[in-house]
Amino acid sequence: MLVPRTRAEHFAIAAELRRRAERAPGPISARALRAAADRHETAARRRSPAAPGA
Repeated sequence: MLVPRTRAEHFAIAAELRRRAERAPGPISARALRAAADRHETAARRRSPAAPGA
């Protein structure tokens, strides 16, 4: 089940994924981690700052 995340949580997850991408063993792994980070940042930007729990 998906759990709703706040903007701050999405940005924190994205930052951690980018750190992991720097240490990834290969370019494909790094690319996948950066893509996941991009998705979290996009999700965070879609959330309205005035939304409850934001």
